[in-house]
Amino acid sequence: MKKTVVFVLSILLLFSMSASFFAIAADAPKITGSEVKGAPGDTVTVSFSISGNTGFLGMQSEFVYDSNVLTLKSVNYTKLFGNGFADTKSENISDNPYSFNIDGMDASDANGQLVVLDYEIIKKAADGTYDVTMNISKFINGDAEKIAVDSAVAKITVEAPSTAHEHKWDDGKVTKEPTCGAEGEKTYECECGEKKIEKIPATGEHKFGDWVVVQEASEADGLKERECSVCHTKETEVIKGNGGLPPTESGTTTTKPTTTTKPTTTTEKDTGKTTTKPSKSGGIPRTGDAGVSLAVAAVVAAMSVAGVTIVMKKRNDD
Repeated sequence: MKKTVVFVLSILLLFSMSASFFAIAADAPKITGSEVKGAPGDTVTVSFSISGNTGFLGMQSEFVYDSNVLTLKSVNYTKLFGNGFADTKSENISDNPYSFNIDGMDASDANGQLVVLDYEIIKKAADGTYDVTMNISKFINGDAEKIAVDSAVAKITVEAPSTAHEHKWDDGKVTKEPTCGAEGEKTYECECGEKKIEKIPATGEHKFGDWVVVQEASEADGLKERECSVCHTKETEVIKGNGGLPPTESGTTTTKPTTTTKPTTTTEKDTGKTTTKPSKSGGIPRTGDAGVSLAVAAVVAAMSVAGVTIVMKKRNDD
């Protein structure tokens, strides 16, 4: 019998404690954060509000955010609970976490916007959503009791402008000179810092050095070459050989004269008439020298005169 009574009392105590717990949970206010959008370089404002407040005496909290994307500019208490409450904050605005506390003498059941924060979005921020979290480490209700209140989150969505940036390029600067065998480069820069590079066609104008004999000419042809000092392209040229002929005094090669037979003179016995037969080459012998040609002509002329003299003498004798 005693065991049964003890069991019943235990059940009743458990229900009583559960009811008390749910009553406290039901009395806990709720804090929520706002949501905003902005572009890199913008300054945006987020706020935290309280609802379901039936009595408030004070709280201790801190704000946590991504300082690689956001820069905290200001934190302002809205005086929601009246002049009887004072706020204390971190001394340095750059603190992260940033402390924010409120204390009062008389309980307030006011609900609404509690605190406002201004953040600057850095210019190089990537698109995305970034949280500003308000962690509440202590909350005192109107009965001077410490109760648990959930943290709240405000969201900042970063979006780059939808209109694409239109580059404005400068006049450009040659950053790599073109050569005879390689392209050059010209670099342009926009006021936003972006750069673009354009190719400059190769000039194709070689810078050749002096000719260098690679193979001396003899009976066979020789060869000389010269090289571009920039791209090392080589150009060659044939040196004509002499075909086995000896050089003249001036060092140039001459052509051998054509060999011919001397003209022959024949005197007919019956008439005494003398005739001169041309060489087998079909005319006056050709040589490679003008002096030789003149000498041959003189001999022919002399022989003709001698023939005429003989004929005249014979007639006189008759």
